[in-house]
Amino acid sequence: MPMPSDGPAQWTTTLRSDGRLVLRAPNRFHVLQLIVYTGLLLTNGISTLDQLTGDEPWGPLAYFRAAFAIVALVVVVGFLSYLLTGAWTLTVDARGVTIGRHHLAWPDIADITGTDQKVLVRPHAGDTELRITGNTLKDPQAFARWLTTELESRR
Repeated sequence: MPMPSDGPAQWTTTLRSDGRLVLRAPNRFHVLQLIVYTGLLLTNGISTLDQLTGDEPWGPLAYFRAAFAIVALVVVVGFLSYLLTGAWTLTVDARGVTIGRHHLAWPDIADITGTDQKVLVRPHAGDTELRITGNTLKDPQAFARWLTTELESRR
């Protein structure tokens, strides 16, 4: 199923015709970040391995490169985990709203708020709120307004 264009009219059309709206993170940006951090990991990791296997003393730059390699490794593993598990995939359907593995059914949603950076879907009680960030949405405020309209139509 092709990903719909980013906008309220397209979201509504897709939801009505397909029975669900699926929005995925813009892959080009995340793939670019993944490539950059992988490059940093390889560059600093190889230097650190050379330092570990050599007889040269460790200086401040060697410690910095080792620490940076560890940070880059954590970021690469995190990005791969998010991309492979669909943590940035948003689904809106007749059952409710799902982001990654977290789901809120329509009756459980208390309110929806949006800022320039994210949309918060808050439950009445007990459940964890859903945070839909700019990683998934181009215009979080427009999406929050649209999702609020969808919520009101289901009450």
